[in-house]
Amino acid sequence: MSEMIYSFNGKDITMNVCIQIRDVLKLLQEHFNISFEEAALRFYKSETYKTLQETQLDRYQAQL
Repeated sequence: MSEMIYSFNGKDITMNVCIQIRDVLKLLQEHFNISFEEAALRFYKSETYKTLQETQLDRYQAQL
C-alpha cells in the first residue's frame, strides 16, 4: 500500500490532493496558455505551494 502523505482526521486524502493539484495546473495552463510542465513549475515555486508545505510540516511535527 502507498504511503499516506496527506491526511485529514486520520484519513488518507493524498489522492484527493493530487487530483486537486492537477486541476490547478490545468487552470494555470489555460489561463496563461502554457504547457503542463510550465504550470507545474510555476505552481511548485509559488507562495501558495510553499504555504501548503509549511502547513503540512507543522502538522507532521505536531504528531511527533
